[in-house]
Amino acid sequence: MMKRMGLMLAAAGLMTTVPATAAVVVFGPDSCGGPATCVDFGLISQGFGDTADVNISYRGVSAPGNNATVANRPWRYSDGGLSGGNGAFVSPSSSAPQLFAEFRLDPLQPGSVTLNSVDFGTYFGIAETLEYFVFDTAWNPLGNGTVLLDENALVRVLLGITSSNGLILQFGAASLGGGIQNIDFTFNAPAPPPPPPAVPEPASWAMLMAGFGLIGAVRRRRRAVAAC
Repeated sequence: MMKRMGLMLAAAGLMTTVPATAAVVVFGPDSCGGPATCVDFGLISQGFGDTADVNISYRGVSAPGNNATVANRPWRYSDGGLSGGNGAFVSPSSSAPQLFAEFRLDPLQPGSVTLNSVDFGTYFGIAETLEYFVFDTAWNPLGNGTVLLDENALVRVLLGITSSNGLILQFGAASLGGGIQNIDFTFNAPAPPPPPPAVPEPASWAMLMAGFGLIGAVRRRRRAVAAC
């Protein structure tokens, strides 16, 4: 009986584990709308990298924060020109010198999203200090920083930022020639409710009642002996 109860408790503990789905957005030849369709400077498809749990979107914005989309400045593919490898970027605009790139994660069902890490690079082939900002989708700031780009290799930034209403990553300015690759994120589903308490089997009830009866008989006998 004790062994059975131990197994039931162990099973209940396993049922409360929160499931998570990890994904990495990797910009390559398939990121422009179909297999092997990307060419250098090709347009990244809206929704590239979508999962069953998270919707992804891209845009260029006039400045960090909740600002207007800059027309004709979509995300583009770099074929080997981003610190020596592939990636994506937003091309500079003379009319919007502080143009930033924006990557957005919107959960499609209850749960939270964690932005684990990103790899930044430069398509100008020179070292520049890039700024990045992370918001939730209500535009509450969750993190920011700077990264010194390397012309020869991507630079990984560990973030580990989680939000239950989605996340927004912005980086730039585009005039610095910054791009991105390997956007690592996780969707965390809510924990299921704990299972109801187990109902003892009829045999267990019988053993329990017999035990109570035995205890009562022993007590009555002790009282009878004491009275003599």
